[in-house]
Amino acid sequence: MEHQQRHRLRPVLAAALIVFCVGAAAAQPPAQDKHPYYPKALVELRLARALVQPAQGEEVLPLETEALGRIDGAIGELERVIGSQGSGRDERPAPAANLRRPDRYYRAIKHLAACQGDALKETEDPAFPGLRLRTAVAAGSARQMMSHAIEQQWRPPSDGAPEPTASRE
Repeated sequence: MEHQQRHRLRPVLAAALIVFCVGAAAAQPPAQDKHPYYPKALVELRLARALVQPAQGEEVLPLETEALGRIDGAIGELERVIGSQGSGRDERPAPAANLRRPDRYYRAIKHLAACQGDALKETEDPAFPGLRLRTAVAAGSARQMMSHAIEQQWRPPSDGAPEPTASRE
């Protein structure tokens, strides 16, 4: 009798186990769904980095080095949280060689602004406290550095002549 009861309970226990496993899997949202804006912010950071990176043969400016450090820090932190979604570090787009440096900076500023917006749209995750704000601050800081670089390098002389102080490449 006891043997027959065990055989009858096996399908019930198996069904309960399946229901439990399916329910637990459905309760865990994928990383993308949990953080929908961080992958977008990561792509924007990578695009901005490619634009800030000096082209081959260009002198590296101190503000570029500092901005790249901030951007790389934010990229690294986002990659630790969401993984390497989108293009990987080795698949970054090359700087647009056909663009002059100030034009690249202006485009980088737009990408950094988009990154800030995406990071601030993200919901704060208790597992990663302050990440959204740190990402937005890093992008904003790099954005400000690029604005300063534009002002310093391409400011017209004080006599009002249109010639820039640095050569345009």
